[in-house]
Amino acid sequence: MVQIFCRLVVIAAIISGGGLAAQGGVAWNQFNEVEYNGIQRNVLKLSLGPSFENPSPQAVTLLSGRFQYLINDYFGIRGETGIPLASKIQNYGYLPLTLGGDVHLFPRSMFDIYLGGDGGFLYVDIPQRGNGWFSRTSLHVGLSFYFWGVFFLEGEVRYNVQHFAGNPASNLSALGYNAQIGFYF
Repeated sequence: MVQIFCRLVVIAAIISGGGLAAQGGVAWNQFNEVEYNGIQRNVLKLSLGPSFENPSPQAVTLLSGRFQYLINDYFGIRGETGIPLASKIQNYGYLPLTLGGDVHLFPRSMFDIYLGGDGGFLYVDIPQRGNGWFSRTSLHVGLSFYFWGVFFLEGEVRYNVQHFAGNPASNLSALGYNAQIGFYF
């Protein structure tokens, strides 16, 4: 999985030319207008998609929603939450609420690689083991593909650091990944 992601990152960097398309004033969207190319300052991005988190046997699939406000072409503030769709444990409650930031490496390019981190809280409810709010921190790296002027696809790999302090305590820290589709304006 990691090898495939690394290959996609290299291909995206080669194709995007490090943002050269935007610097040269070439429009690559259906509006034929440069200002719609990729990300840019003062843009709000909204997206939804599946997110796969936690080690087995506490694995959970979420419908994840994310917003991101881009302060400038390189830096963005983001928030994310999700609702459980499926889990290996019946009646498993899992609700992450995080805020964080991203650094975009190829702004205003059709392909954009980003990295960042976020932190926040996580509600966990495991039947017969307890429930509660716990801290959560994660680092992530992702790839965005912008198309048709206002839409984008995103893939992301992250490492979550989170602990369940129920009875008995569990370390829920693990590699997670998600894919999202969204729009920006």
